[in-house]
Order: sequence, then structure tokens, then C-alpha cells
Amino acid sequence: MLGKKESEISKWMRGTHNFTIDTISSIENVLRQAILQIAEMNR
Repeated sequence: MLGKKESEISKWMRGTHNFTIDTISSIENVLRQAILQIAEMNR
């Protein structure tokens, strides 16, 4: 669904690949689920 090669997905699964914000956003769109949350700092 993301148009990624099997070798890249394998790197994701092994934890040897750093995700870009664009990739994370694409995964969230396909899953229709937020996978990244940014904590709000209280001042």
C-alpha cells in the first residue's frame, strides 16, 4: 500500500532504519491510526 520495497520494510522490522516524518505520515494514513504523538510541555 505504501509502494515500498520488501528490503526497506525488512529494515523497518529489524530496527535498522530511521523513519522520516513523511514515511510516518504515510503509514498513519494507510493504517488510519496515529502512531506518533508529540507530548505537550507544561510551562
